[in-house]
Amino acid sequence: MIFIKIPTIVINSITIALMLITTFAVERIRANKQKTKFRWLNIILSVVAGTLLFLFFTEPLVIFKNFLFVQVMLYASNQDFNEHQVDDYIYPMICMLGLIFFNYANFVTMIVGALALFIIQMIVFFACKGSFIGGADVKFTIACGFFLGLTRGFVGTIIGLLIAIIVNMIIQKVHKEKKNQPFPLVPYLSIGMFIGIFFVF
Repeated sequence: MIFIKIPTIVINSITIALMLITTFAVERIRANKQKTKFRWLNIILSVVAGTLLFLFFTEPLVIFKNFLFVQVMLYASNQDFNEHQVDDYIYPMICMLGLIFFNYANFVTMIVGALALFIIQMIVFFACKGSFIGGADVKFTIACGFFLGLTRGFVGTIIGLLIAIIVNMIIQKVHKEKKNQPFPLVPYLSIGMFIGIFFVF
């Protein structure tokens, strides 16, 4: 049986083309479903994310898998920002993405990651009596914990929560808002989870 080796430049070109098509398709769907304008900022963020993934990873399928994860997080972040809720199908989508091109040896850490982040989020949820973290935030974190695994999921969660606390403290001080005001947490968690992608242990 003869195998034809496809040049790397061709594979990368196909991957980039798929990423661009996915970016515009997801943004168009998001704008229609969430009833908002087409946001070029999401396109720019996607291009930046894709570039960083290409610089860090070498396997095209891994790059595209993580890029799809970014697209789902962008969709969820926009929805949480606009509507203060996230559709329930987002969480299984993230989990299914985690099963693409994954190492069976890492499956245990994926399960442990989801369970550990569930425990952490529930502790925070009950400690703050639901004023800081909502049900959508908990489910989003669990799904991301499954996708990233224990260590990277934990790092992403901590970074996301820290960014959320710092940014909202600044916003409250500048705008002189009351403390403990509800705010969309998924965008901050998404930033943390994206950073967590690049942590290799």
